[in-house]
Amino acid sequence: MKKSYLVLLTLVIAIGITVGGCSLNKEGQTVKKINNPDFVIDNKTVDENGELADKEVMQKFNSREEILTFLDENRVASQIQNNGMYDYGVVEERMMPMASMESIDQAVGDSQALNSVKKEASSDYSETNVQVAGIDEADIVKTNGKGVFVLSKENIFLLKAYPASETEVMSVIKLDNYARNLYLQDDYLIVFGSDSSIYTKRSSLSFVPRSSYTFLKVFDISDLSKPVLVKDWKFQGNYSDSRLTSGKLYLITNYHNYSGYNNVDDFLPQILEDNKEVAIFCEKGKNCLMPDIYYLPTPYDNYNYTNIFTVDLKASELSMDMDSFLLDQANNIYMSYDNLYLSYIKYLDHNQIKQETERDLVFPYLSLEDREKISTIEAVDSFILTEAEKQAKINRIIYSYLASLSEEEQERWQENILAALKDKYKDLADSWEQTIIHKIAVKDSGLEPTSQGAVSGRALNQFSMDEHNGYFRIATTNSGNNYPWYLRNEGGFEREESDNRVYILDANLETVGQIKDLAKGERIYSARFMGDKGYLVTFKQVDPLFALDLSNPTNPKVLGELKIPGFSEYLHPYDEDIIIGFGKDTYVDENERVRVKGLKLSLFDVSNPSALKELDTYIAGDSGSYSYVLDDHKALLFSKEKNLLVLPVRINEPGESYYERFNGALVFSIVDKKFNLRGEIDHQDLGSNNYDNQVKRSLYIENNLYTVSDNYIKINSLSDLKELKTVNLSTFLKDYEIISREEN
Repeated sequence: MKKSYLVLLTLVIAIGITVGGCSLNKEGQTVKKINNPDFVIDNKTVDENGELADKEVMQKFNSREEILTFLDENRVASQIQNNGMYDYGVVEERMMPMASMESIDQAVGDSQALNSVKKEASSDYSETNVQVAGIDEADIVKTNGKGVFVLSKENIFLLKAYPASETEVMSVIKLDNYARNLYLQDDYLIVFGSDSSIYTKRSSLSFVPRSSYTFLKVFDISDLSKPVLVKDWKFQGNYSDSRLTSGKLYLITNYHNYSGYNNVDDFLPQILEDNKEVAIFCEKGKNCLMPDIYYLPTPYDNYNYTNIFTVDLKASELSMDMDSFLLDQANNIYMSYDNLYLSYIKYLDHNQIKQETERDLVFPYLSLEDREKISTIEAVDSFILTEAEKQAKINRIIYSYLASLSEEEQERWQENILAALKDKYKDLADSWEQTIIHKIAVKDSGLEPTSQGAVSGRALNQFSMDEHNGYFRIATTNSGNNYPWYLRNEGGFEREESDNRVYILDANLETVGQIKDLAKGERIYSARFMGDKGYLVTFKQVDPLFALDLSNPTNPKVLGELKIPGFSEYLHPYDEDIIIGFGKDTYVDENERVRVKGLKLSLFDVSNPSALKELDTYIAGDSGSYSYVLDDHKALLFSKEKNLLVLPVRINEPGESYYERFNGALVFSIVDKKFNLRGEIDHQDLGSNNYDNQVKRSLYIENNLYTVSDNYIKINSLSDLKELKTVNLSTFLKDYEIISREEN
């Protein structure tokens, strides 16, 4: 036997791979033999034919004792103690300049300004650009028609913004942590972000804070000059996503527990409410929480909790409920009025499949003593030996047997293992990379998981998902089989091309219809579902826009395809017949390589899906030009009623070297189905050409346009774009710092 074969055999034994059942009979011939073919993919199993089998049902812990029993019987393979601590400088939370720290701890005063501000409000104002109408999404700028609220680094600026001529900063909330996003609900301003200040307060806590924390603060802003902190929560874990609908905020975090699981309190995330520790699974009372905690009866490699914290902002007293799901980390979410969908990527456990299959292949040829040892190991309770520990012991027995064979016998084993690998990988072509979906019903009584499903491939973002008439639609890119390197060197193990797919799932998340093999070799760059239609943009060298007919969930079809240069990274409906695409222009150079040029706006006519048309395009700048809309749909301001489209941009132009020509916002109208550039709102002229002057958001109140960067807010008339006023936020902060030092 050649030395390379021996090395390969060792790798096949020692490295995780997915194999199926081939074995050697006593005469050395290849035979099929599968004793234990099933394996788990999260909540589903895959049978010997690579098909998804019956789903397991998500279960709920009903007591601390049930959790303890679960921990005893399901210890993970490794439990990493993380005792590393970091000290962060203390920056006290403060209000400025008109709101002192005392105002946070007292009720709102009966200021005369309160009534005047409340009366002066417009009902004609823009809202955050969201995916589902009526379901709000967090953003860095919000307005309610009377005020504008701007999150800039650790500062929240509260501005009176109506009428436009009287726009001014009323107060600033200075946070001691990095804030991420805002919500508005009636007279509440909600802010959340990453909390690092908890590490400076550990001496006052009964626990040692570990990992990351997320803060959630609620301010009463009925008086813009005196915001009052009414609720302050801290959650162990990282922020994932959130939604606000019908007055209820749903905040989602992911909490990876790497610390040992000696008791329930170590197992669950730590929570502080108004700087007081919240007990979990306790008797009813203040600072006591009885969450619903769900899990799947499958082996876990680690314990990650996806936590959903629900705050009823319309209740007389703000309180928080918690629902936890022991899952892999939630990557993307989609929310309808009735359901919340959590999704994440799951890969096959190649090591597990390889080990189980090798066990089945080799087991019949072992001595009676070794077979009894393996059976004894497999029968041991999991709280004595973890599954990983069991497998390590079984592998040693199997490897010892293979190593005892002659070179000729080892070579035959290698050939049969490779044959089994080839067959198994073909069977599991759709199972390499999957998007797992958990459906959670949103009810007045709380959240309730109802079903879970899986589709092949990876969903790009929230716009790749949609619910319509009781069906869930999802678009994915299947990146193709990626064989281990030692198999790619063998014949017949070349990587397959990627392709794109659309799945339609019923109320139980069972697949009832699908489209496969769209744009092979490409990937999805944007998706949009609109009623019975769906639209996808894929890209490699040109931009194919696909129109899909989804009216029959069991038989979805591709109706049309349009190929044009460039690609769209975000699709926004103008109406039922026209879609606006936001992306980049491209060209192919002399070496047949695709090069990216400037920003590209496209106006697509989808009225006849079988004959799609690009009605108009607008190219802004050259390579290096950028718009926040490409990465965050909330940066787009669009109103068909006002015939208004505002795009924050940074425009680069070619020269001896590329230079930044413009930093601000482009204001468009659409006339005769063409883009009409009405003008540019320049923030670059306000100061140095830097990041803090880039326009990030825009909004309107009545006939006035507000463009917002970290340093400035500009107000222009929508009728002629004449500048009305500029508010310098950075100067305001500097002036306050001077006053503060003098006062002290």
